[in-house]
Amino acid sequence: MLPVQASASGISEIPVYSRLHNHYFIQSQIDGDAQDFMPYGVTFTLNGEGQPGVPPKIYVCDAVGLTLSGVFSGSVNNYTVTLDTGIISGSGPYIFTPVGTQPSPVNINDATLSFSLNFLALFPWLNTYNGDIRITVTANGCKGNISKSLLFELNVPTIGFNLFTSALNCNNGAVDIVQTLPIPDQLFTSAPCEPGWVGAYSAGVVNGIFNGSGTITDVTQTIEEVDPITGVQIASIGSNSSTTIPNSHTLFTTILSSPYFALNYPAVALNNRTFKYSISVTADGCLFENFTYFRIARDTLLIPFSGGGTWRVSGENHEKIFDSQLQDESIITYPNPAKNLLNIQYNGFEEIKSLIIADPLGRTIKKITNTKPLTQISINELSAGKYFIILHIGVTKKITTFMKY
Repeated sequence: MLPVQASASGISEIPVYSRLHNHYFIQSQIDGDAQDFMPYGVTFTLNGEGQPGVPPKIYVCDAVGLTLSGVFSGSVNNYTVTLDTGIISGSGPYIFTPVGTQPSPVNINDATLSFSLNFLALFPWLNTYNGDIRITVTANGCKGNISKSLLFELNVPTIGFNLFTSALNCNNGAVDIVQTLPIPDQLFTSAPCEPGWVGAYSAGVVNGIFNGSGTITDVTQTIEEVDPITGVQIASIGSNSSTTIPNSHTLFTTILSSPYFALNYPAVALNNRTFKYSISVTADGCLFENFTYFRIARDTLLIPFSGGGTWRVSGENHEKIFDSQLQDESIITYPNPAKNLLNIQYNGFEEIKSLIIADPLGRTIKKITNTKPLTQISINELSAGKYFIILHIGVTKKITTFMKY
């Protein structure tokens, strides 16, 4: 039994003694038992965002981690953080509907009355999660607990874009990006529409989009040459910075301030040479990045760029396909020169997979499949000049020339 003391007023009082997390109530003092206070309040925020009304949108980025901070009123032994993923609906009061498998709660063995936690350390997979979440913090006391939940929309902003080629039949020039190596060799009989391939002069990006929000303070675009297998940088080619996302067609020439790939053609298209385009966006202190590898499509003639076509026809294994003097004796063309009709006779035994008529810049003018050993084609639509005939036979090519008058 605790001693009774007399106050100055003459009214008897029972002194109240307390120690950390254990407090004596009057009844407890009379009975001589200790009892924990039950926690009676908890407030917290995620990255400083509470929920006074509309559930806030929280962005995840590399530069700023998610921080869960809060304060308890009362005494606690420990607390629990529970996260649910789902869908927020309604317009106040808001309704949260859990969706999918939910992660296990995280127990924090800490009895302090304030906390600050790295939320991504608790739930690392949130680095790539886009959607609605509900966070519940529960203060656990010896005789009970109390919880509070907040709703948030978690967003991981991304940067999207396509490579660009001048071939408008490729989805208006848009070509898919490539983020794995190596980029396989391709045989193009028309404009390079395959992912990762661009022309020496027309190379660029298009359809740029940044799906986040906030004030953009820097947009940096970089072009470098990389190892065709490992992606390790071989040389930096150039970069530029602005505060604008390239949401329209942006040629690499504007990034490099020169037509680098055209001026260095055909060397940039040989020996599996591979390049990398990177874009980084800084918004509200967060850094977001994306990239693509790419290769330069080959010109069949391997002639330096001279202001002609903006894409080049590529050959297999980057070997020289033909030069202007080459005439395969197994192919006979007559009449040569020709005006309206041209006969093409192949004297070999292999099956012909396709026949291509190309101009001196390597651009495909006409393509015929299921070609017979003797084929007659119309050349009325061709302008006067020299043209190439390319027969695809098995895994090889046979090439000759003819003149149109």
